[in-house]
Amino acid sequence: MSTEDTIQIIIREAKEILAKQSAEDFLSFVESKTSELEKSDQVLESIILWHFVSETMETFEEEDYQAYAYSKLISRYMLVDNYTKAEEVYKESMDKNLSNFHLETVRTIFAGRKQTKGNREIIKIHRMDIFGDFELIPASPTIYFENVSLIRRYAHNNLPPGTFSIVILNHRNNTKEEIEISTETLSEFEVISINEKVRMS
Repeated sequence: MSTEDTIQIIIREAKEILAKQSAEDFLSFVESKTSELEKSDQVLESIILWHFVSETMETFEEEDYQAYAYSKLISRYMLVDNYTKAEEVYKESMDKNLSNFHLETVRTIFAGRKQTKGNREIIKIHRMDIFGDFELIPASPTIYFENVSLIRRYAHNNLPPGTFSIVILNHRNNTKEEIEISTETLSEFEVISINEKVRMS
């Protein structure tokens, strides 16, 4: 069976579910199928199905599910490095005044990547706990930076007070870098000591 036949079968089954059940069941079915496709590196086929979902949900005036489909389309086009199509879908979602948590998150990520031309990406952030051990904390939406100085500035402006270990992926040479940074704000009369760690390798 060809990939095209597989897609057509999924679409037919999805339409039957929508006719007999709910929009939520329809979306759940399609999402399970796109997940299977993506595990087999068939992202383009997944994109076809999400276009089908967005068009179908628009017909049924299910704006929340339509917005969810648009979030999937933008993220999948970014995944295959087709930023032209990602921007097209992004603008279309804005023109249609679509909005939900998933779509707003993906649009924030897309806008951040579009606005920066750097090659360094924050992939992990660890925060030092009271015992001096580093614990993983959630990273913010992915943004690319041109240099480490901009990452330090970003950390000072966006992370809460504390000591952090930030792992950076350099896409230019596919290497990982790690920096430690303190974002503590000092009062005028505090007496402090500074310890600098040097890693030898």
